[in-house]
Amino acid sequence: MSVGCLYHHDERGWAGSTSRGVFLKEFWAGAGAGLQCYNTAFGDDMFSAGYRIERACAADLPGVVGCLAEAFEAYRTRYTEGGFADTVPTLEACERRSREMTILVARDDAGAVAGTIACQKAGPGEGHLRGMAVRPALQGAGVANDLLASAEAELKSLGCLRVTLDTTIPLERAIRFYERNGYAATGVVTDFFGMPLFEYAKDL
Repeated sequence: MSVGCLYHHDERGWAGSTSRGVFLKEFWAGAGAGLQCYNTAFGDDMFSAGYRIERACAADLPGVVGCLAEAFEAYRTRYTEGGFADTVPTLEACERRSREMTILVARDDAGAVAGTIACQKAGPGEGHLRGMAVRPALQGAGVANDLLASAEAELKSLGCLRVTLDTTIPLERAIRFYERNGYAATGVVTDFFGMPLFEYAKDL
C-alpha cells in the first residue's frame, strides 16, 4: 500500500481525523509506511486538488530539506551558525532524523513538498515535535494547522497525553501560532547553540 493520506484539503473542504472531518465517514487501513484514508462521502475525487498530509518517504527528504531552507532563510541572520545548521539540516542529517522520528509532509497536486513537521514519542505518555515549516507562498493557507493536527493525531495514537516543542526568540509568528493552538510556555529554557530555546507544551 502506498503512503497514506492523513488529511486532504480541496475547494470543497476537509477530510481528516479530527473535527474538520466530522461530516465525513472514514476507514483507515495501516500498512508499512503509512495510513490510507478512504472518504466515503465524496469518493476518490476528494484527492484531485489542493494538498494532502502524508508520511514522508525517502524520496521526499530532499523536498523536506528544501522546504525547511526556504521557510527559515528569512531568519538566518538572527540565528547562530550552529543553530541555523541544526534547524535546516543537511540531507544526511534529515535521513538520520527520519529514522528517529515520523516526518509528515504536505504534498501538493504536483507531488512537491509544501510543508513538513516531525514527531516522535519521547517517553511514557509524552510526544515531541520539531522541524515544522511551510513554504512562504503557502503560509497562512491552513497548511500549518493541518500539519500540526496530523502530528498530534499521530502522537495521540501512540498513547501520548502531552506534547512538547522547542522554539526560539526569532520565531515570533510561530510562537503566536502555537499559542493559538493550545501550547503554553513551560518555563524550561535551555541553550541551543548559543541561543535560548524555550519549551512549549500542550495536553492532548
